[in-house]
Amino acid sequence: MKQTCVHIAAVSIVTFLLGLFYITDRTPYSDEYVYLGHAHTLYSYGVFGSQNGTKDSPKPDARFAPLYPVLLAVTMHIDEDFAKSTECYLSTVGMDENSCSGEFYTIKVIQLLIFSLSLGYIWYLLTIISSSKLFSYSTVGLLLFSGTPFYYADHFLTESLYLALAFIFLLTLPLAILRQSTKYTIISAVFLALTALTRPTFLYLFYLLIFIFPIVFFTTKAYFLNLRSFFRFYFSFLIIFSMVVAPWITRNVIYFDKFAMTMGYSTHPLSTRVAHNEMTNMEYLAGWIYWLPDFGDSLAEKIFGYENVHRLSFSSPESFYPAGRQKVDKHLNELMDTRAVDIKYSSRLDALLKTYVYSDILNHMKVTLLLAWRGFFVDKYFAFIGLFFLIWALFMGIKEQYIKYFHIILFPSLILLFFQAAISVSIPRYNLILLLPLSISYASFFCWLGNRYLNKNLN
Repeated sequence: MKQTCVHIAAVSIVTFLLGLFYITDRTPYSDEYVYLGHAHTLYSYGVFGSQNGTKDSPKPDARFAPLYPVLLAVTMHIDEDFAKSTECYLSTVGMDENSCSGEFYTIKVIQLLIFSLSLGYIWYLLTIISSSKLFSYSTVGLLLFSGTPFYYADHFLTESLYLALAFIFLLTLPLAILRQSTKYTIISAVFLALTALTRPTFLYLFYLLIFIFPIVFFTTKAYFLNLRSFFRFYFSFLIIFSMVVAPWITRNVIYFDKFAMTMGYSTHPLSTRVAHNEMTNMEYLAGWIYWLPDFGDSLAEKIFGYENVHRLSFSSPESFYPAGRQKVDKHLNELMDTRAVDIKYSSRLDALLKTYVYSDILNHMKVTLLLAWRGFFVDKYFAFIGLFFLIWALFMGIKEQYIKYFHIILFPSLILLFFQAAISVSIPRYNLILLLPLSISYASFFCWLGNRYLNKNLN
């Protein structure tokens, strides 16, 4: 155990020291102001909400999950210079931000420290699963090689926190199921709940898993040993997760009379998503090339022509992103016009689902496949090349005694990939948890290649 602790410490320390080189003096941008704003309101008034650029007392809201703003607010209490810099930037958005001192070093170091300590534990979990220190070092090394954890440690986005939490959930889930471990069931449920409190999409992952687990048990005996072990895992997982998220959801019930993690944001990504359902057959075919990393857009334009790719862009004013969403929102406004004698829909979300999803479900599913393709390419070439290693690992690369572990690690990542492609614009940033199964695939291949080389030399 002492030797294991030394390895864990080594992974954490090396990760932290390497990460320090990635911390810059960059200042907040775009979505980062949203989290900093909620954090500063919580720090100043003890209220989770937003002042919306006014000096009025803030009102509570549930637009975003609480955990990351809470981390920022706690850091503001530790480092008041961070709080003052945040206040300055929030008050000068779009104006002379150069007048503000960028005292953000403390929070960036804390974010890096959280990931570094988590990666030490991730290494430990990998050794429990694989019984190989070399494989475990290879996997965490490849996670770092992607650069993504270091990149987000320098930003004020939920990825700074949820990635480490999600990776721990992914690795403890197969240990909970395949080894019938109550300890890892509890850890897995806690870390999925903490991830959901950071990134609300993971709440839907929980719902989907709770629905899928019984189907898996009753259709195959490969993962759960018997009915007793299944029930013990299932209800432990369900209860522990519910206990962790209950305080926040209870708060929302008290304030807003709604049983929900977040509110007031669900129709925006879905409006943009259903706009993509209008793409033509040529645009659909072009999309499979257009959304390849880096070279895809220019290659698709050469093959299919500008007229079949310009609406696939984020930057084009005629694209599905701005123009398509505006068209959908305009139609929704007409459907929900309070002057109408008979409104057929209970809410904007109800109108969106019935008008654009349910009535066009086959086309929606077809476009979801394409948008999942777009969302898959996390860290660009890391996923582009990694796709081949992932396929290799699934069908021939990973030994039989480990393949079930890999299935369970990969499955939640794929569920989220397709779920987010069905409800949002599905950009790679939303699917960063794919970095773990991709890194495992790379590491499996390199270890297999190394073993083949050694065996060849020995013979």
